Amino acid sequence: MRLYVLLLDVAYITEFARADYLEKFELDPEKLGGIPERYFLRQSLGTGQVDGERFAVPFAADAPLLYRRTDAPAPPPQDTKKFLELAKEHGYAAQFDDYEGGTVNLLEAILSAQDQKARDQKARDQKADDGPVVVDDRGDVVLDEDGNGKKVMDALGAWRDALFTVKDDTRTLRDESVLREESSLQAFRTGRVGYMRNWPFAFNRLAADPLMRDDDGALRFQVLSFPGTGVLGGVDLAIAKDSPHKEEARDLIYYLVSEDVQERLFACAGYPPVVAALYERYERSGTARTCGELASEGADGAARPAERDTEITGGQLARFAREVHQAVDHARPRPMSAYYATFSQVFRSCLLPVATTTSGAAPDFRHFSDALRDALNGRLRSDDPCRPPAQAG
Repeated sequence: MRLYVLLLDVAYITEFARADYLEKFELDPEKLGGIPERYFLRQSLGTGQVDGERFAVPFAADAPLLYRRTDAPAPPPQDTKKFLELAKEHGYAAQFDDYEGGTVNLLEAILSAQDQKARDQKARDQKADDGPVVVDDRGDVVLDEDGNGKKVMDALGAWRDALFTVKDDTRTLRDESVLREESSLQAFRTGRVGYMRNWPFAFNRLAADPLMRDDDGALRFQVLSFPGTGVLGGVDLAIAKDSPHKEEARDLIYYLVSEDVQERLFACAGYPPVVAALYERYERSGTARTCGELASEGADGAARPAERDTEITGGQLARFAREVHQAVDHARPRPMSAYYATFSQVFRSCLLPVATTTSGAAPDFRHFSDALRDALNGRLRSDDPCRPPAQAG
């Protein structure tokens, strides 16, 4: 039986919905065991709506976390400003590469600067002066307004400095690996850096690695809230418009977002749940169940002790759940557009060099902004989006 249930990154749901590829999906409170607004995380629930109608159901949440090695003198940072200072000393790995992860890391650097400035001004009781803004609340590109171009350059420059070392007045990238998704994990795993920005999936990868545990099984790293403003991620489930068995597809989706399935996916595979009650359960002391306990309870009703030294304990899962919950609650969505992929491509093509090299020139922000506006409307220019023809080359 072909059900045609799609697993979609939340950034691309608008594109699929407006192209009429998805069936509308009205959530049934009875099948959820409660009203959707209470059953799902608030942020995740909003990802499946396009133009006031629901097309997708949250399946796995996602937002950035900060991983800190506890066997190195890298203290927990209090805010963005303090983190950037510490990162220069202890090393930092992220995902500033030419793919969607690079776009997300750039957006987070800009949003973090915006929010840090607002906090600083509030603490000093100063008149508000907005930090850098790429797209405003109406979805309009405003990079070429209110000095946003310079503010963006300053924000990206601060994060770039955290990736470089300075010796004899020369800035050098610590290691190419600190800019890639997979190799950033290895840089952190091998102790070349004290901090790593990454998504929740990295927790299980690291926790299952014997190198990341002491002799007594304790983790050699800590998961913390991202020291800035994160970008909301995650994946949703949707039904293809041409699915021949739509009711069966709906039943499968309700099964996959049930508390039981979501708990097993979290405890055994590290998928951050979208069910609010699970966070409440795991964040309470003594109520977090491990993968081994869930497996045993499913078989004969009796819990069993962990069989592997790398089994993630209930306490570790509880701390992980708490940080993921906070990260998702405070994350911000990416611009909603049927042409978001085009926007993302143009956006990072001009700003990645600024964040990852010492020679990356500032784009012409008026021309760049026009290219981004075209991208949000589905038009990819044939010229250099970063600067007019007279300046190109």
